[in-house]
Amino acid sequence: MKHKDRKCEKGVALIAVLCLVITVSILTASAVALSQYSRREVNTFSNFTRTACIAEGTSNRALWLLLADKKSNPSRTLGSVDSIDAVVDKERFLADGVIHKLDYYGNNVKFAITDAITGIDISGSSPQREMTYFNLLFQDDAEKLYEFKNFCSRLQDYVDSDDLVRLESMESQNYQEQNLYNLPRNRRFRFREEILFVPGAEKYFKPDSEGRLSSIRIIPPGETRSIRGRLNLYSAPLALIAEQCELDEKEILQVKNALTLWKNNREPITDTLEPELRTKLKQKFSTSESGYYTITVYTGNTNSPGSTLTITLKPNTSTPQTQFHEWTL
Repeated sequence: MKHKDRKCEKGVALIAVLCLVITVSILTASAVALSQYSRREVNTFSNFTRTACIAEGTSNRALWLLLADKKSNPSRTLGSVDSIDAVVDKERFLADGVIHKLDYYGNNVKFAITDAITGIDISGSSPQREMTYFNLLFQDDAEKLYEFKNFCSRLQDYVDSDDLVRLESMESQNYQEQNLYNLPRNRRFRFREEILFVPGAEKYFKPDSEGRLSSIRIIPPGETRSIRGRLNLYSAPLALIAEQCELDEKEILQVKNALTLWKNNREPITDTLEPELRTKLKQKFSTSESGYYTITVYTGNTNSPGSTLTITLKPNTSTPQTQFHEWTL
């Protein structure tokens, strides 16, 4: 009996040891995994902080290059031969969306400068009037066009001061039924992202690759001066260009290719577009800078994700104060 008891005890001891070994192994693996996760989390945060500082520094450098270019070349016509040949063997810094490369203290960074007068202006008392370009998108789909007109009714109800309910529109009681309180504002929009409070807006206004609603013009904060002026040809969405100029499919493709050739190869639109089509564009869009600029800085690459900084501002060289309309990172 004693011999059998010793065998049972040895078996129990072996199982206990194996359980202890497995437990220690799991704890060790968990500690290693947690350590690796913490290290990667710290590296990610450090990389974001570092690239954010690089992006901010690059934006200041880009602004300096822009102002220096403006001082040397007061004529700011975009897409022309003059804007290429104004300074021989020197890179031009214009609000035309061209991607520039910059070595910022050993870091390869890219940035682009565009005119801030772009997209639909919803800052007024009747923002639905600015939505006509959607008619081109939905002209062959009566159902979508009807749905969009209903959205425009909700949009107008959001900004007007009365409680009159239009067909398929929404007032305060309708928002409350959807657990959306203190809406609508019944005043003008204070910032462009506010349009997403209007049900259905997400179908028509989607963020771009940088997460911005670039299809809508910025509404300046506080007492900052509003961004007014003609839409810039090199910043406006292609669909808006097509609607405003009543372009057919062939002309749309020509304009798209011409803008791409300018941004990639600096080929003037005078060489890539027919005179009649250029006349159409110039009647509706500006090819000169407005003085309001958007600078977008890209610090990431294929090997390491980085930060993308976008600032919109109106530089003022006569005073040390610069008006910033947007700063997103």
